[in-house]
Amino acid sequence: MNILYKMYLKIFQVSMQFTHTAKEERDYLWKFSEPKNDFERSYYQYLCQMWNYNSAFRWLLMNIASMGLILPMKVYFCIQAKKKNHKEPYDIVATRDFIADNYDFDKSTKFLKDSGYINGILKKEDLLFLRKVWAVSPFSFYFYFKCMCRVASYSKIFNEYTPKDLYVSAEYSFTSSILTAYCERNRVRHINVMHGEKTFFIREAFSRFHIFYVWDDFYIKLFHQLRANRTEYVVCRQNIPDFVPVYDSGKCTYYLQKHKPEELKSIKQALDRMGVEYKVRPHPQHLSSEIKEIFGEEYVEDPFKVSIWDSLKEAGTAISVGSTVLLQAFWKGIPVIIDNISNPAYTEQLKEREYIMFDKEYELLSDKIKS
Repeated sequence: MNILYKMYLKIFQVSMQFTHTAKEERDYLWKFSEPKNDFERSYYQYLCQMWNYNSAFRWLLMNIASMGLILPMKVYFCIQAKKKNHKEPYDIVATRDFIADNYDFDKSTKFLKDSGYINGILKKEDLLFLRKVWAVSPFSFYFYFKCMCRVASYSKIFNEYTPKDLYVSAEYSFTSSILTAYCERNRVRHINVMHGEKTFFIREAFSRFHIFYVWDDFYIKLFHQLRANRTEYVVCRQNIPDFVPVYDSGKCTYYLQKHKPEELKSIKQALDRMGVEYKVRPHPQHLSSEIKEIFGEEYVEDPFKVSIWDSLKEAGTAISVGSTVLLQAFWKGIPVIIDNISNPAYTEQLKEREYIMFDKEYELLSDKIKS
């Protein structure tokens, strides 16, 4: 099974990017009729993602590989279901351990690390449920394979922990609505916690949960536009440490994301021309030697040694393109600057896609540069 899982990692990792304009996505989204049930809702989200992915060859490859993986994985999950499992009841289970960092939970909550598609079981009633998934589109093998694996992982969680509430962070997954239906069959509430910045992006279209925790009322409107409108939304910010920021107009920190070398050089030029004391903070997933080479090691803040809140406390002003950090800075009353210089086309696209900071108080980097 480890070999099959490695095949999954090689073939099925789909990187979602903006391949269409916001208008094109809106037009495509409203071509769909209202979903009749959660199975159709998930399938619509799958179609939206595959349309956005815009690679017919990769889609074909994923379906061919899925067709070959379905039977062996199903047999494996059925065999696992026959083994005796240690049962340890928890009222609340969370599938992503980072959820604990942002929200308050009872100490008895079980936090799991997402173990991928290899860890699950399928019981007789699960196989009957999966027939309904198959009936949605019998030849969409990738759709069925991914739903099957997620149902198996949920089945294992329910079997071992018998929770009343299951907390996840999966609005981006086309399996989410089907899994909500599966949770209902097992009398479990499917509760989603927002993770990462959201704009109008068809990847999240049609998702449904019983409860969806979002950071701001703004996101409720956004998800309604994405036709994910059968969910109870609860506005709940991340846990925010109690600190007083250093308000210093002569300082700023640029919060980097994934940037091309020419964009990094453009950012450095802009910061130099601002005439202020500055640092840049790389995203932990996009740390590279190029950043230190372009900015100089003394200007680079280590994201593994300095927490994001300690960074914001000393930032003075927070600058980025479309990072969640700008919203976190806004919550603490820290001035926000949106970079419209390093990649102006992308910044304009974020505006068209209703990035939340364009709805808050902000300044543009182009207006802060000294001639």
